[in-house]
Amino acid sequence: MPSRTRAATPLALVVLAFAALAYAYFVDRGTVSDADREQRARDVFPTFRLDLVRRIELSHGRETLVLERSKDPGASWALTSPRREAADPSAVDSLLRDLELARRMRTVSKETVIGEIRVRGRITVDRVQYTFTLGADAPYPRGGAYMTLVGEPPFVVEPSLKVQLLRTADAYRNRSLVRYGQSEIKRVEWTSGAEHTTLERVGETFRVGGSSGLRASRAAVDRLFAALADARVETFLDDAEADRATAHPLRTLVVTPRDGMQPPVNLAVGGECPGQPGQVVVSRMGPAQTSACMARGALDALDATADDIVDKAPLFARADEIEEIDLRSSSADGPRVNLARRGAGWHERAPEDRELSVEEADSANTLVIAMAGAQAVSVRSAALRERVTARSHATFVRTGTGSSETLDISAADPSGVAFAQRSDDGAILRLPRAIARRFEPHPIALRGRTAWATPFDPVDVVAIDDTCTPEPERLDLTDGLWTMRLPRGQAVDVAYTLDLVESLVHAKVDEWIAEKDDGTFGFGASACGVTLFLATRDADGATRSHSMAFATQPDGTRYARTLEDPAVFSPPESLRTLLEHPAIDRSPFRLDASSGTRVTLSHDHSVVALRAAEGAFVRTGASEAGADSLGVALVALYARNAAHAGPPAPGEGFDHPLLEIQVENPNKIPVSKRILVGGPAGGSEESMFARVSGVNATFVVAGRTVEALRAGW
Repeated sequence: MPSRTRAATPLALVVLAFAALAYAYFVDRGTVSDADREQRARDVFPTFRLDLVRRIELSHGRETLVLERSKDPGASWALTSPRREAADPSAVDSLLRDLELARRMRTVSKETVIGEIRVRGRITVDRVQYTFTLGADAPYPRGGAYMTLVGEPPFVVEPSLKVQLLRTADAYRNRSLVRYGQSEIKRVEWTSGAEHTTLERVGETFRVGGSSGLRASRAAVDRLFAALADARVETFLDDAEADRATAHPLRTLVVTPRDGMQPPVNLAVGGECPGQPGQVVVSRMGPAQTSACMARGALDALDATADDIVDKAPLFARADEIEEIDLRSSSADGPRVNLARRGAGWHERAPEDRELSVEEADSANTLVIAMAGAQAVSVRSAALRERVTARSHATFVRTGTGSSETLDISAADPSGVAFAQRSDDGAILRLPRAIARRFEPHPIALRGRTAWATPFDPVDVVAIDDTCTPEPERLDLTDGLWTMRLPRGQAVDVAYTLDLVESLVHAKVDEWIAEKDDGTFGFGASACGVTLFLATRDADGATRSHSMAFATQPDGTRYARTLEDPAVFSPPESLRTLLEHPAIDRSPFRLDASSGTRVTLSHDHSVVALRAAEGAFVRTGASEAGADSLGVALVALYARNAAHAGPPAPGEGFDHPLLEIQVENPNKIPVSKRILVGGPAGGSEESMFARVSGVNATFVVAGRTVEALRAGW
């Protein structure tokens, strides 16, 4: 008998061990171990791993919020109660992070009254399930709240966890109305009023009206899809109420995804949202209806009509996407330009095989940017078998995809209009001659940007003849001083003259356009020019000079060429601006706030007097020195440039001046001067005409300064 007892003892121990293991695996594994609780005493949820959370249930009174996800890798969260739909990932992520980082601020006794139960919750983390309640706010720390876990005494949690647990189901609903991105969409149809518009994907582009329609503008499509992506719910609405508001919708939208297994998005937009000024009712149908209020302007992009969206650009590719360019004449012996990107530069294949220099590559980039940004005057579908009679062909290969675009460009007609046909959709584009030229093979377009073939030094310039000013201007440098021979009687603005000389001598072109003038650029009787005379002489004793001619087209396009080179280029706007304004002295407009200066301003029958005090202008009678806004504006008054010499021209506004400034200082010569401000220059109040006594010329002053003088009254 004793021997049998000794034999049974090890067997009993084995059974007990297996029983303990079974309990730990099948029963105790669903609870928090004492070791975990001890090691993470301050954690609200000691055993909490984000990747193992499967279900969150939060009951707020009558509403029970349930969030669930499967064990499949990468599974997304779904809202399964009080409605079934995909959950907002960012909102769920915010909740999970607060649950993971939740800390017990302090523990309280079991007898503590935790107040009204505001939330009852269960969180499933793998096999562990946390059951808890959230009670009333605790007296401290401020904003904290009482909380209990089943089987544990109450404790106080931080405000951030309380706020998260009190959020209702609407906080976890996806607020994006169109969940598909641009790359996922096959077709978009919308109505706005009586207009119905369709976009359908064909390869990388969208077509207007269907797959056989004209190509849609890339920028317009991007704006539309950006608007759809940004269209978000402001406030969720009852479905029945939304159905009534959208029974006769003001706008509708149907978005069809490329994946045929995915459902389309159907939106109906109604009138103003009840109690939400500035918001409209929107209803999204199926697979789960979403009814909401949305900002009124969120879908303004749907006001675009088919005509607004049709692409007027010759090219679909952006400048940085163009990898290769081939421009060639339609005649076999005509010119050809072929370029391919090489690192940060370009390799020329035709008319020569060589690497472009840095300056030449810069010109190539300018050409590419101009072609990619070109816009036609109009675009239409080609008639059956209609083809443009091509003078040149342009082919562009896109980076990465290797896809290409081809254009056929016609010669310009007598009115200056050329036509181009896109291979992509067969569209016929009406192009101004200035734009069409860029798609023609002109090797000159790759030349570096220096305008003069023969460099020279600004210090050698001793005279300037300028016929681009309102009346011919002649400036001479004599004994180191600049004087104005024409128009007579005017003092020279030396700083302006030096700026003009520097800008001309170091002139850079915006673009090289053509190898020579073909008679269409406007270098005729209406052209103007400037000649710089140099102190140095040629070997035969003749005075050296450099001349540049300028032409302006009826549409405002400007061209230039030097007389030493037949090539035509686009001049920088700043150079033409300098040439068009005479170098008449602007210094009389400066107001010196030296002792004894008094200023009287008259405007709309009102008068304000100021005096100079400690280098600033203050109103007469002011107790302390220190300029106010009116005095600051007076010091800032100056002339940007001279408009013309001679008396005021009709329409400059000096018959009824906007502002009169009378300046007197017995310590200066002249003792007094008078400044008049007339009307807007160039049709905009950004610049205003002005005149000053003692100078027979009209100038231009900054409109902001004049406005400051009027506002500081």
